[in-house]
Amino acid sequence: MSLIHIYACCPLALQSGKLTHYFGPEKGRFLDPFPFSSLRVRPSWSNIELKENEKRRLLEIFIKLKNSGCVKKSLADDIYNLDDKIESLLSELNKKESTITLAIVNDHVDFCSKSDRIYTLSEFQEKNKFTLNTKMLYMSPSAILDIIPNFIIQPSKMFKLIDPYFFEINDKSIYDIPKRFKFFVALIKKYYSYKENENISINIDIFGRDTGVLIQNVQEAFAKHIHMFQSNSPLNINFFLLKKKYQHDELPEDIKEFSDLDQHMRFFCIDGHNFRYENSIMDRTFKKEKQAWDYLATDDLNSYVNSFHENTKLYEIVHKFDLKQLEAKSRNQIP
Repeated sequence: MSLIHIYACCPLALQSGKLTHYFGPEKGRFLDPFPFSSLRVRPSWSNIELKENEKRRLLEIFIKLKNSGCVKKSLADDIYNLDDKIESLLSELNKKESTITLAIVNDHVDFCSKSDRIYTLSEFQEKNKFTLNTKMLYMSPSAILDIIPNFIIQPSKMFKLIDPYFFEINDKSIYDIPKRFKFFVALIKKYYSYKENENISINIDIFGRDTGVLIQNVQEAFAKHIHMFQSNSPLNINFFLLKKKYQHDELPEDIKEFSDLDQHMRFFCIDGHNFRYENSIMDRTFKKEKQAWDYLATDDLNSYVNSFHENTKLYEIVHKFDLKQLEAKSRNQIP
């Protein structure tokens, strides 16, 4: 199953009201109107005309889901305009890779047997097909960025990485800095691949543990590879080195419980969408290694993740620097 779930739902199943509570950006579940371009008033996938009360219910549910950010188109625009809706649905569901996780119908119909990703409403519930699962992904920038839907990345204004070892500098790890940067280079490239983002500034905050290495040494090591970020687009990247606070009286109650958590946890955040990953953000494509990724759906850890910001009360910011400072330091370095 997918890291994030995107469902195509027969209008007859959706109007039943038995699916509404499953959807929500905070739950990692979205509704794609596919194979239609909208679900405001539609017949069922079996071409059964809905009754008037069913049409009203469908419209109310659709508007409610749309207003709460649950309705998203995840496919190319032209796919929604194909004439044979069921054929286009089956074609998409039978692809090896598709953004559509599965399709839900009210009751079993003839075409259900033509794809193993079509479930009746009762099967969807009984088999727990709504459960988000851990996804094992290759440790390469494209592995995670390709699996996150465009409708999450494109409109986002803030990206955040939390990795306790990001600022680690020693005789061995100093050579890994380009591998750490490759993820952000790929993210920036993808962000500006959308025409809508042409003149929009991308904001990236990176949080990691202060390892005790002189900040000047950290900055100089990073500055040597800052050419990887050369771009005409407006980039705003901030680096935060943290250390743990030992006085927690001033902490808000909703994050105080996380103050003693092991700092080995790592997260990648896109606005309100938080992902946890197992090992490292470094590019290890050549090793063919995989690591576990999870979407934090209605998870208590979201409070912990959201506490990482410029005015965090959970940790003390020991040092902060940004991309412009690294660029200036790079210009002063001896080739």
